Amino acid sequence: MTKLRSLRRKLNEEAERLTVIAAEQAVSGGDCEQEIKRIENCEKLRDKLPRWGGPATGLAFFIVTVCLAAASLAWVVHMPTATVHVEAQVSALDVQLSAPYEWDGAWSLGGAGTQLIGFATMRLPPELGTLQMLAQSTNIDIEGGAVELTSLKFAQGARVRILKGAAGNFNMLTWGKPVEGELQVAGSPTFMVGASSEVSVLKTTTTFDPPGVVDFQDPGHPAIPAVLQATPAGVLTLKHVSVQAITLFTEVTDRNQEQHFESTINNAEITVLDSDESRKLKAGDPLYVEVVRGSISELKIGNDGISFAFDGRVSRIAVGPQDYQRDLSPTLLEYVYHQKRLALFWSAVTFLWGLLWGGRKIFF
Repeated sequence: MTKLRSLRRKLNEEAERLTVIAAEQAVSGGDCEQEIKRIENCEKLRDKLPRWGGPATGLAFFIVTVCLAAASLAWVVHMPTATVHVEAQVSALDVQLSAPYEWDGAWSLGGAGTQLIGFATMRLPPELGTLQMLAQSTNIDIEGGAVELTSLKFAQGARVRILKGAAGNFNMLTWGKPVEGELQVAGSPTFMVGASSEVSVLKTTTTFDPPGVVDFQDPGHPAIPAVLQATPAGVLTLKHVSVQAITLFTEVTDRNQEQHFESTINNAEITVLDSDESRKLKAGDPLYVEVVRGSISELKIGNDGISFAFDGRVSRIAVGPQDYQRDLSPTLLEYVYHQKRLALFWSAVTFLWGLLWGGRKIFF
């Protein structure tokens, strides 16, 4: 391409030079026919030169077009998955477990009231007499004394929803897969047992020394949850909970009796590790997460609310109202730009290729 431009320039210069000579000869009365023929030959040759450099220029134009199209696609096409870190405080959290989970410890539920609702099987301490094994649809309400949650076991695939009430109480709902747990009671609590909190078939106050044990189990109804309700006096910390789904919305009914979903976020910070992008969310900001695989490294439930930290890969992470969402997953161009090891690899490949290409005449 450079050579063609140089030839075209030289032909133009030669034609201009011959034009000056022919003009001088014409003015002086001399013969300028030979110069005119040479001028015409220069112009013909100039016009016959390829203007786009022939096939090489066409190939270069094609390569440039392909590169621009690829760069445009890389700018707008998002990666199929992204690695994220999320820390949040919420009023409600809904997860589905991707692996079985067991916890043993001591979560103080105080004596303000603990309820077990809808569990298929519940076993009471022998101090309560003959009514020890309770059938499905029986509820237990424990008032007073000292109550501790000492064990929880969830099967893989279980759905767990934790909500904080306005009065400071918490509801832990579980459904879909089996769950079991254990409470320890001490002091002199009052037990109310019945088909509902309004109708009791047993109401008794008993002193437990040593502590008594209440076991509860449920096979996991696909739509009807079993519920543990309590007003905790301490903090429950669950670690390394493998999850396959996270929901940060709750269904509410407005004054017009219309139902809609609201974000449960009080505050949150999201970091997309593939692009080093961070974003902070305030109360009520929507966050949409579709988990591929991940783990809640720490989940805390206590008087300060519900807080958790999540690390994992997601197929989608977006913020904003339903009709104006912003996808936080990186584009292909952003991903490549922030992959330092990938950049180092291709730099090394380019260097070696240039070295071999430059030395091909020496070695070959």
